[in-house]
Amino acid sequence: MQTKNNILLIFSLLLCMSLLMVAAIDPAWGEQQCHHARVLEHKSTTEALALIDGHVVRLDIQGATSGEILIVKSNTRLISKELSYQPISSPSECRL
Repeated sequence: MQTKNNILLIFSLLLCMSLLMVAAIDPAWGEQQCHHARVLEHKSTTEALALIDGHVVRLDIQGATSGEILIVKSNTRLISKELSYQPISSPSECRL
């Protein structure tokens, strides 16, 4: 009986550890792309950006003016397929 409990405990721990590893690694291994984006609306804390594919995204960018074109990096997560966007400081960070 003791051996069955140990096997069940080890299996549960391995399952939890593998799920934790996927949760930690998933944001870093997704597909990355770069997009040109135009600043639609400038507010004190966030900017509304229009992407080429029609999406509108709000990001925290300091010093952007309305109508300015920026480069934004998107990352698609492996498991959830969720898109996350972040501004980049130099065009050398990704290829367009």
